[in-house]
Amino acid sequence: MSGKETEMCSKTTIQDLPDEMLEQILLFLSLDDRRSALQVSRRWSTLKPFDWSTVQLVVDFARNTGQEGNYHRTLLASSRQYRHLVFYFGYDSEKYELLVDILRHFCRKVETLKLIPNNFVPVKLALFADITKLCSNLRHLHIDACNFDYSRGELEFHPMDKLEELYLENNLLSLIPSMKDITPNITRLHMQISYYSEEARLFLRYFSSQLVELEIWFLSEDYFLTVCEMQFPRLEKLNFYCVDLEILPGASELEVELIDLFFHQLPLLREVTLRCNIDDRVIQNLCRSCVHIQFLCLSLDYFLQDSFRAICELKNLQHLRIEEAAVNVPLDSYIPTKSLQKLSLYSTRIVHQGKFNTFVQCAFPSLAVMEMLHLTSRTNEGRFFELHGAICSKIPSLQRLVLSEPAANIILGPFLEFCATHAPKELRFKCWNILDVFPEEEIPATQQIPVQKLILDAPLISPSVLQKLIRSMRELRWLELAMADYCSPEVIRSLREQFPRCYVVARRKVLIEEPL
Repeated sequence: MSGKETEMCSKTTIQDLPDEMLEQILLFLSLDDRRSALQVSRRWSTLKPFDWSTVQLVVDFARNTGQEGNYHRTLLASSRQYRHLVFYFGYDSEKYELLVDILRHFCRKVETLKLIPNNFVPVKLALFADITKLCSNLRHLHIDACNFDYSRGELEFHPMDKLEELYLENNLLSLIPSMKDITPNITRLHMQISYYSEEARLFLRYFSSQLVELEIWFLSEDYFLTVCEMQFPRLEKLNFYCVDLEILPGASELEVELIDLFFHQLPLLREVTLRCNIDDRVIQNLCRSCVHIQFLCLSLDYFLQDSFRAICELKNLQHLRIEEAAVNVPLDSYIPTKSLQKLSLYSTRIVHQGKFNTFVQCAFPSLAVMEMLHLTSRTNEGRFFELHGAICSKIPSLQRLVLSEPAANIILGPFLEFCATHAPKELRFKCWNILDVFPEEEIPATQQIPVQKLILDAPLISPSVLQKLIRSMRELRWLELAMADYCSPEVIRSLREQFPRCYVVARRKVLIEEPL
């Protein structure tokens, strides 16, 4: 590079970039950070770093604020190309007309539409007819819990040929016999099957051969077994929720064999969620039949040793989530699985936390993320950090730890001791408050806390405790806070000035527990 070119490069700054390039750079930031960036200078305030095709427009007409008419006029004047719409509404004919107008305005680009009625209010069937007529490019349709009004008038329903995903928790199938002709190409189906859901069963059977994702809320055990008689050769993602189902050790062999055959015919299955009470035999056969599973979520009463042994045989498993179970791990006769990177424990009861920790170290040598919410134990009832520390200690591969106890008041001293002893470089923590019982005491300088990134959601924490927390975590380089009363711009600015080594940011919502 010549001397002239070197001089030009050294003088070039971000301010020399054109607006279009700056906008593209800012698109890599989160929405909150983009808003903050617009306050940097007068020029930056004129930038438009928003890709409206990725932004979700939420229209809330359920609260009766009296401003619905003004909001309606503002949206109709908008030239933004929204592709994702969410409508909250009640049973009000005037607001219904407003929603249809808004839908008509954005319909050519809309790909995702969510209808969320207020408190199971009846909804006009004409609204669904309008959706089929206007939204020809719709790919994802979510209609929340509601009952559509039966209409004696003649309504015309148009095929939605591009629709890929359908979420039904309503009576549409019983009102529209030709529903399968309206949604001919769906591949992802989320539905509820109740005691009187013959139409839902027939609809499911019709599309069974083309579905790649299926989620069902069963309100009847009989229908669970009926669905297990169907075949889904392309299914990759499965979620069954049946609170009444119990396939226990004393269950009939025919029931167990039927469920085993169902899983045996799902060779492409990658993600499985079973929120129903099944015994070890079903879990073992699931693991032997569906060897390509990458995500497995099980919610049941007891999670026993043989189930863990079977799970260790899944060589592609990356994320294991256990909910609402008493957990008892094996001490021997299992094969370590190096593929598992994330373990989530939600409202589980650990029978022997020391044995559990030893099992995790040996069985999951590549574990990088651990999530724990509402854990209990026979010997550590109510002793929060003692229990969590015993479970997650000495896991050398651990990179992120997530702890969530939303209603808990935490003492600062034990929290910092826990971080020094057990926390990895990234910690995500949710509680109600962090208290400093002895504010005059300082944390010993010899106590090394390895945490470099902390994401914290503690609505009642005080600025003084927050300052002491940052001062104690000398390696901390990133602090992300959930927006609360203490998170005023002045407090955030003060923290940045006091601790320039640490980037401090407050957001309306922080990500503690990653969604499924």
